[in-house]
Amino acid sequence: MVDVKEGGKATKMPLIQALFRAYLAIAVKGHGPALRSLMPLIQDADRLREQTAAKAQAEEPSSRELARAVLFTLAEADVEENGTGDPRAFLARLAEEWDIPSTSQPS
Repeated sequence: MVDVKEGGKATKMPLIQALFRAYLAIAVKGHGPALRSLMPLIQDADRLREQTAAKAQAEEPSSRELARAVLFTLAEADVEENGTGDPRAFLARLAEEWDIPSTSQPS
């Protein structure tokens, strides 16, 4: 660990972090070789950020999945309270109570 002065106060950090910050500061000030050597690292970090964001978005449930989960939970509660045992019966009663038109297609 080394002491680094930041904003007028000393902060302890690992030597590698202090060196990287100093190198980054040189690159930001326009030192071409330093900037060129950091570009692959910056591109990798950006690519990783994009992949992480895409993965997080892909894992987010859709509104339809959330609605199904809520209805399933309500159907389970109905089974426990009324002992019906048939989620379709619960959904039919729910649709009737809420005046939801049937969307089933005749076969």
